[in-house]
Amino acid sequence: MTERTEAVVGFGLGGRVFLAFVIISGLIAIAVSVYQLHAQPIEPQWYLLAALTLVSGSATVKLPSIPATISVSETFVFASVLLFGSAAGTVTVALDGLVISFWMAKRRPEWYRALFNMTAPAASIWCASQLLFQITSIEPLFRQATTVNNLVVPLIMFTVVYFGLNSGLITLAVAFETGLAPYLIWRDNF
Repeated sequence: MTERTEAVVGFGLGGRVFLAFVIISGLIAIAVSVYQLHAQPIEPQWYLLAALTLVSGSATVKLPSIPATISVSETFVFASVLLFGSAAGTVTVALDGLVISFWMAKRRPEWYRALFNMTAPAASIWCASQLLFQITSIEPLFRQATTVNNLVVPLIMFTVVYFGLNSGLITLAVAFETGLAPYLIWRDNF
């Protein structure tokens, strides 16, 4: 058994099932989003946001006492969702996850970490943005302008759902890896 395989085995069966579920869910969200962007080409301005995400993705902050980091690039991810829609935001956050994984690979080169770092935020942003656009009846702002008053409640909902899902997935992954209680990990670090 290789060192990389042993690391995944160290997660235990529940941890491996959880990782597989998150990775598959995120890959489906990314695939659907790439298809949507191909079927309905996106405005060229999105490429600027994607580039800013890639550049800022290397600026990460290490969370205290657990093996996790966050990126300052979420600003550009949120802008992609609000301006261009769910598919653009999902692909943007997946690119951000790839950049983070590239930088983390120097310290922790496990393949499952790279996939998790790309797919967990993608699944989270996809779910949050689907709620944003389906429930609130607003459209991406590049297509239809709206007032700030119409955005406040939907944006709060979107942010809470994204943060809850993303931090929850990370918390559970860390809990499976370390054996610590998920509530304590989330409370102390998120």
